[in-house]
Amino acid sequence: MSLGGLALGIGMLFDTSNVVFSSIERNLTKRKSILESSVEGTSEVAGSILSATLTTIIVFLPIIFIKSFIGILFSEMAIAIILSISISLFASVTIIPTLYVLFENTNFDSKLIDHPIFAKSADLYQTALITYEKKLIEYLERPKKLFSILLTGIFFSSIFLFILPREFMPTVDNGEFTINIENVPNSTLNSTTGIAEAIEKILLSNKDIKSVISKIGSDNDDFIAKVNGNSGTNIAKIRVILVSNPKHTTTEIIEEVRRRISFTEDIRINFDANGDIIGKILDPNGSRLNLEIHGEDLKTLSTIGKNLIDKLKKEQVATDLRNSLETKKNEYVIEFDPIKASSLKLTNDYISQYVKVASYGSNISKIKYQEDDLNIRLLIKKDSIDNLNKLQNLNIKTPTGEFIKLSQLANIQENTSSSSIKRSGNSRINVVQGNLNSNKSIDSIIQNMKLPLGYRIKIGGESENMEKSFKELLFAFALASILIYMLLSSQFQSLKLSAIMICTIPLMFIGIFPALFLFGKSFNISAFLGLVLLLGVVVDNASLYYEYLIISLNESKELSKAIIESGKIVFRPILMNNLTTILGLIPVAFEFQKGAEFQSPMAIVVIIGLLSSFAFSLFLLPILFFYILQKQKFKTIK
Repeated sequence: MSLGGLALGIGMLFDTSNVVFSSIERNLTKRKSILESSVEGTSEVAGSILSATLTTIIVFLPIIFIKSFIGILFSEMAIAIILSISISLFASVTIIPTLYVLFENTNFDSKLIDHPIFAKSADLYQTALITYEKKLIEYLERPKKLFSILLTGIFFSSIFLFILPREFMPTVDNGEFTINIENVPNSTLNSTTGIAEAIEKILLSNKDIKSVISKIGSDNDDFIAKVNGNSGTNIAKIRVILVSNPKHTTTEIIEEVRRRISFTEDIRINFDANGDIIGKILDPNGSRLNLEIHGEDLKTLSTIGKNLIDKLKKEQVATDLRNSLETKKNEYVIEFDPIKASSLKLTNDYISQYVKVASYGSNISKIKYQEDDLNIRLLIKKDSIDNLNKLQNLNIKTPTGEFIKLSQLANIQENTSSSSIKRSGNSRINVVQGNLNSNKSIDSIIQNMKLPLGYRIKIGGESENMEKSFKELLFAFALASILIYMLLSSQFQSLKLSAIMICTIPLMFIGIFPALFLFGKSFNISAFLGLVLLLGVVVDNASLYYEYLIISLNESKELSKAIIESGKIVFRPILMNNLTTILGLIPVAFEFQKGAEFQSPMAIVVIIGLLSSFAFSLFLLPILFFYILQKQKFKTIK
C-alpha cells in the first residue's frame, strides 16, 4: 500500500512546481528580470499551493486515525502521499525558483524545443486554449446551457451507481486457487485419495494449469475423532497453480472445472480463489457470503439453513454454499454411573482423563536429543480402541490396583451430531457460507423467507464488512469536506466564495460510475477511497483560479475580462497538474502488473474524476464567480 501511495504521489509531486513555473513565466512576460520574476512569481502563488497541499493532507488525515480495518489498510498509503506532497511543497517554493535563476543562461533545451513532437504539442495546446476561450465566452453569455449539460451528466452518471456491482474488496487474480474436498464421515484414506486423484486428472488436462499440489488427510487433535477412526481421512485440499500468462482468468477456470466435476451430494467440494489476501485476513474461511441463522433448536436451524441454501442456489446468488450444521460426525456419549464409580473410589475426572490418554495419548516426560527437548508420549495402540466394542472393554485401573471394564462404570452410546455448534450472544446459530457471484439483493431473499417465531437471519461476511467500511469512508468524506470548507473560509475570509469552490466537488462524479462499469469494475472500498482522494485535488483548481482572479482584478481589469484572463492563465497549470497525476496512475488503472487489481478501481475513479473536473470546473467556476462578484464592489472582494 505504501508503494501504491508513492505511485499516486509521483503524479501529484509536480503539481505545486507546475503552478510556480507558470507564475514565474507569467511575470517574465511583463519584462521583469529572472530574479524578480522568480521571487514575485513564487510569492503570488505561495498561498494557493499551500492551500492545495493542506487540502490534500486534510483528506488523508481522517484515514490515518481510523482504527478499524480501513485505517490499517490505507494508513500507509495516506502517510506516503502526505509526506511526498509536503516535500514537494517545500521544493516548489525553494528549489524550483533557485534552479530557475541558476539555469538562466543555459540553452540545453533549445534543440528540444524545435523537435516535431514538442512543436506539435505546442500547437495542440494553443488550439485547446483558443477553444476554451471561445466556449467560456459562450457559456458566460448563456450559462443555462452549461448548467443543463452538467445536470444531464450528473443524472446520467448516477444511473450507473445502481447498475454497478458492489463488493467489499476488489477481486485479485494471483494465478492460483484451492479446492477443498470433504468426503463422507469415517471415509478411508484410500476413498478420499481416489476422489482427489479424479479431480487432479481433470485439472491437469487444462493447459492453463501449471501444477497441482494435493494434501489428503488432516492433522486432527480431536481425540474423539481418533476414537471414531476418522482422524481427518475424509478431508483433502488441492492447491492449483496456473501458468504465467493463462488464456482464461482464475474465475473462468474454476467454473470450467466445476462443470466437469461430478460426485454424489454427500461429497462436498468447494472452490476458493486465493487472490484476495486481505480478504483472507478478514475471513479465514474465504467466505464472501456469511449468513447467521439465530435460534435455539438445532433441527429447526438445520432446516432453515437447507431452505436458505436452496433459495440462494435457485436465484444463482452464490456458489460453494454450506452451513455449519451440515457436517456430521460420529461420537461416543459416555454417561458415568456415580454410585459404581464412588464405590471404587473413582471420580468422573479420573475416568475421563484415562479415556483421553488411552485414545489420544499424553506427554509423560521429555528426553534431550542433541540440542532439542523431545516429548515422550504414552498412548494405546490404535487398533485397541477403534470401535464401540473395544471402547466398552477398555480396562480402567482403580486405586486398589484392580482393573474394571469401562462398560461396568458407564453407559456408552454411539451417536451422530454436528461437528460444531456455534453461538452468538445468547443464542445458537447456523452459519451459511459461500462465494458471491451475483449482484442480486440478498435482503429480498431473506425477507421472503417465512421463519418460525424466535428465529432470525443476520447478514455478515462481506456484506457486513462492506456496509461498515462504506460508513467509515463516508464519514471520512464528509469530515474532509467540512475541513476543506473551513480551510478555504479562513484563507479567503468569505463563506460565500468558499461555498462556490466546494460546488466543484459534484463535478467529479460525472463519468466515474459509467467508467467503472465499462472497465468491468465493481464499486468497492478502493473506488470509494478514490472519491475521497479527489476531494483535495478538485478543490485545488478552484483555489488557484480565485488567486489569479484577484491578481487580474488588482491590475484594474474589468470583471468580465479578468474572468476570461484568469481562466486562460490557470488553464495550463491545471492541465499539467491533472496530466501528471493521470499519467502516474495509468499503469495502475490498466493493471500492467499482477496484483494491481486492488488499486485499479481507485486509479480509474481518480483519472475520470480529474478529467471531468478539469473539463467542467474551468467553465463553472468563472460563471459562478462572475455572477457573485458582479454584485459586489471591488473593495469588498479585495
